[in-house]
This record gives sequence, C-alpha cells and structure tokens, in this order.
Amino acid sequence: MYKHPGSYKDPDGYVVVSDKLCYRVLTANYQKQYEHLINSGLYQSLVDKHWLVSHSDANINIENSYKVILPNQIPFISYPYEWSFNQLKDAALLTLSIQLEALKHGMTLKDATAFNIQFIGKLPIFIDTSSFELLDETKPWVAYGQFCRHFLAPLALMAYTDLRLSSLLSTNLDGIPLDLCAKLLPYKSKWNMGVLTHIHLHAKAVKNFESKNKEVKQSASFSLNKLTAIIKHLKQTIEGLKINNQKTVWDDYYAANNNYTETAFVEKYNWIECEIAKRANELNLVWDMGANNGTFSRIAAKQGLNVVAMDIDANAVDANYLNLKQENFNTILPLVIDLANPSASSGWNTKERDSIFTRQTPDLIMALALIHHIVIGLNVPMQQAISFFAEHTQKYLIIEFVAPDDSQVVKLLLNRQGQFDAYNETNFRNSISQEFTIEAEFAIKQSYRTLFLLKKK
Repeated sequence: MYKHPGSYKDPDGYVVVSDKLCYRVLTANYQKQYEHLINSGLYQSLVDKHWLVSHSDANINIENSYKVILPNQIPFISYPYEWSFNQLKDAALLTLSIQLEALKHGMTLKDATAFNIQFIGKLPIFIDTSSFELLDETKPWVAYGQFCRHFLAPLALMAYTDLRLSSLLSTNLDGIPLDLCAKLLPYKSKWNMGVLTHIHLHAKAVKNFESKNKEVKQSASFSLNKLTAIIKHLKQTIEGLKINNQKTVWDDYYAANNNYTETAFVEKYNWIECEIAKRANELNLVWDMGANNGTFSRIAAKQGLNVVAMDIDANAVDANYLNLKQENFNTILPLVIDLANPSASSGWNTKERDSIFTRQTPDLIMALALIHHIVIGLNVPMQQAISFFAEHTQKYLIIEFVAPDDSQVVKLLLNRQGQFDAYNETNFRNSISQEFTIEAEFAIKQSYRTLFLLKKK
C-alpha cells in the first residue's frame, strides 16, 4: 500500500493504492463533515443521481485516520486537457449541480477543480468525497475562483477563440489564470454578461486584490440566496457557451472521401467484429488510436469491453461524445490525444498526473488507417512505429496497412518523392515480425488496404 503522490493538498483526506485499488483515507479533521454528508441525506441523493461515486467502508486500519473508504473504481482515469468541449462543459455543469444540491443540505464544495470529475464512459461523475464541508452562509464560495479557472476560462477560450486552447490546462494544473484568459478572449466575449462578470471583471478584481499588500475586509456578508444566485448565474453562463463552425481536419472523415466504397467499409467492419468477438474473453481494455467518431470503437463496446477512443481531432472526439450520449453504449471514453505529443507525467515531481501511457495498459490496440500518418506524416521510421504499438499493448494489435498506391498516401507523398521509399508492405511485414506474430490478415476488396490481427511475442 502506498499514498498516491498526487494526493497531498487536502488535510481532510488522501488517496492510497493497494493491489491496484484506490482507497480514500479520511482524517479525524473530517469526521464532523463526513457524518453530516451521510446523515443529511446529501451523499445518498448524489449517489442516486449518479453524480457522486459511491463507496463502501474498507476494513483497513491506517494510523491517524478516522475512516477508510473504498470508492467504486473508475475504469480509466482521464484529465480535463484530454476532454472535448462538451465533455468539459458537462463536467462543469455537474460540478455546479452538485454545489446547488449541497447547499440544500447545509454543505458546500470547498474544491471545484476539474480533476475531481472523471468519466465512466459518457457519464461524468464526482470522485472526491472529502470535498464537501459545512456551509457558512455568511461567507462567499471558497471554490469560486478555482471553478472559473478550471472550467469557465477554458470553455470560454474554446468557444470564442480556438478549441486547441484547452491544452493550456495541461500546463496550468490549477486552472488557466483569469488575466491570461481575459487577454486571449476577443472583445466580443464581453458582450456575454456571464463571461464579462466571471472572467473579465473577476480578473481585474483579482489583480487589484493582489496589488494591495493589506488585508481586504469583507464589505457585506453573504447569504444562501446570494450564493445560490451566483451558482445559477455561472450555470446559465456555461450552458450558453457553444462552439460554432470551428472546422477541423478530420471531423467529417466518414462523410468525406476516405477511400472506402460501401462494400469495402462493410467488409472491414465485419472482419474486425469477427476477430474481436473470437478473443473477447481475453480482453478487458481496448485503445482505439485514431478513433475519429468511434465507429470501430463500438465494435469492441458491443462485446462489453472498455474502450478509450483517442483522436487528435477535437471536433471528431466531441462528435463521438455527443453521439454516445444518445446511444446505449457506456463503456466508450472519447479523449483528445495527440500521439506525437501525448499527455505527459506532470505536476509536483512529475508524479501528480500520470502520462496517458502509464495509467493502464490495454489488452488490444486498434490502429486503423493510422500507420501512414505516423511513418510519413510524422517521419517516424517503420520499425519505431511498430515497436511503439508493441510497447503499449499487452496482447493484441489490429492494424491496417495503407499501401503506397492509396490516394491518401499519394497525397502525403506529394513533393516528397524518394524520402519514403521504405514505406512499403515488405518493410511493414519485416517490422511487425520483430514484435508480433500474424494471427490473421484480410485484404479489403476495392482498396489498397490490408488488415492484420497481430499477437505480441
């Protein structure tokens, strides 16, 4: 058993890991708050709404602890800078809904960090049981600034400026500074009263406060009505934010010319479905790299498998997420991941947040129509590309080789003749033989593409 290195900020609780299970240790400081959380009915209300992760008491004795609980485990941990616009938006709205529910039960959230939200498939859920404290109606919401930095700032930047600015969360783990956000937002953002109030004016107030080297006395006491009104205004502001007509490279991949005839697409789908079904009892976690809108991720989900559907294109990931909200699948987690610059270990001593590759290793990786983008688009040697897949799968790889005659490869090779002569099927087969054995292969009709099911040596 060890204390998670990223769990050090809260004096009321921390996370320990034992046998791959995460436990939450509650200190004696938190006994009064925890008992109110349970006895007031707040805990059960949040659990019944599927807003808060449920837990059971753990029969573990830890020195100086009041209680150790075992939360329902999250299938795959993700971080806010990996979420699409609507994932982050839903996480923000959930946080505010939980705060409003807590106020009804005489409690408030002392933390409003986006890292307190995780996704179980398409469903956001709050995971920090020790974030609730007793309400003092005379004081403002202590987590207000944190909420604005973690949720409102990135959402406003994505809506008004550019979707890619959510990546600022990866280098600002305590949220995007409001003064920076205000500088990056266009002037028209001030027409939104919520953005004007909670970002632009808020940023000025913070700057004025920091410039005064003396204590600023609270001029008027708060009330429950005032606090509720602020939370509802934040919620209204978040609900009104939208991304309009921000085109990205791959957001209409399956609607555009993607080199599949209807027959070829159906054959590809059926072959993958058959091969996964044969091995479903060996699999638990699947990574679909370059998943786009998750069409093939759903094949694995139909087998009851947990799937992380990764793509560099934020619009494609968002479309996948929005589609999943209308479907029955709840084991697919869409994430915005750039394989050339993936989420790295970061935070205090680089151990606070884990790299995407150190959180959990999949049993199967799917890399469909991806190898040419890695080898040609990123200039990665073929053997290194194959070794990358071998390093990050426990058992299997389904990979699609796109031949040099395919028009998509031809486009990549324009004005680069002679630089990628090693990109051919012979070199591909030689490379996979170093790391994998071929269990099955299938040449897709009416295409220059071949599917391979590989087993790690």
